Amino acid sequence: PFVFILDEMTTFKVRDFEKLPSVLREYGAAFLLLTQSGAKLEKLYSKLDRSSIEANFGNIFLGRTQDVEALKYYPLFFG
Repeated sequence: PFVFILDEMTTFKVRDFEKLPSVLREYGAAFLLLTQSGAKLEKLYSKLDRSSIEANFGNIFLGRTQDVEALKYYPLFFG
């Protein structure tokens, strides 16, 4: 197994990243993505790519935020 740790991922763009987690999972790779804001991820990639990236991660950890949009988005994870 191999783990890719991407801290502050939104400081740079990885070409075709939205495809990598699902493809490389077959080879035992795992990803740990850290970012201050999902909105930054959406701005760098796109809304559709953000959804794809989030769908390919088994766990999502959400922290305290003052971002009004994030506060609207968080409850969607909990049904």
